[in-house]
Amino acid sequence: MTHFRQYFAACLRQRTRLFGFACGLEVAIVAGIIFLMAIGWINSDLSVDSAQGALVSGGILAAVVLYIRLAAFTEHTWGRNLDRLVPISESARYTANQLATLVWFCAFFLLQIVLWNLFAVLDGGAFNFSSGDWGFGSWLLAVLTLSFLWGFVLVSLVHLLTTLITTFLPGRRQKLVTQVLYVVVAIAVIWFINWVIDLITHIAGSALKGWFNHAFNVEGTHFGEHPGILFIALAVFALIIAGFSAVNVYLLKHWTETQTQP
Repeated sequence: MTHFRQYFAACLRQRTRLFGFACGLEVAIVAGIIFLMAIGWINSDLSVDSAQGALVSGGILAAVVLYIRLAAFTEHTWGRNLDRLVPISESARYTANQLATLVWFCAFFLLQIVLWNLFAVLDGGAFNFSSGDWGFGSWLLAVLTLSFLWGFVLVSLVHLLTTLITTFLPGRRQKLVTQVLYVVVAIAVIWFINWVIDLITHIAGSALKGWFNHAFNVEGTHFGEHPGILFIALAVFALIIAGFSAVNVYLLKHWTETQTQP
């Protein structure tokens, strides 16, 4: 456990600069949009609303860049010699890297929520959340967190499956072959996931639809009479992620070669 905590802390430190880069990128985008407003290149008055719009645009673009860079950084660690010399299991190494990636992206996402609400308050709004609002908001935040993690897990699955396939192909160091395989494997993984979802929907779709109709209120923004199905859905989602993560750990342990890189 001590080794895991130390390695996890190291994984967090390694990704700090990526978080800082995303924050700097957002500031640059927002400043650029406001500057274009000031000189008249963008037809909008300088106000709290326009500044909030610039913040949302900058935050979304920076979040996309951060997500891609975090995923790429994580994939580069799988075959790195220095990481594989750490005296922990492959499952612990995989968990620490994915959690560190998720923590920094969620931190950036939460930062955006705080900034957007701050601008809402400056524009005359106020925080007025009931217990139902907080409950639904917590559930929605859990869904988003699992969705972010799901994306990182799928990126790792595509990368590790591609690595597995290339071990059986001649000239596997050729970049063209690898890039084509990435596309093919990504399409195959997406097709398989859609097939599983369609199968589950076909088998239990009518029952689930009825349960979900009672889980939300009419507007779909608060919990309804029976919200328990929503938490069951979260648990199922988490189990699916755990299953794909187990496949990733197996591929990482048995089919990933180390590389001499910093």
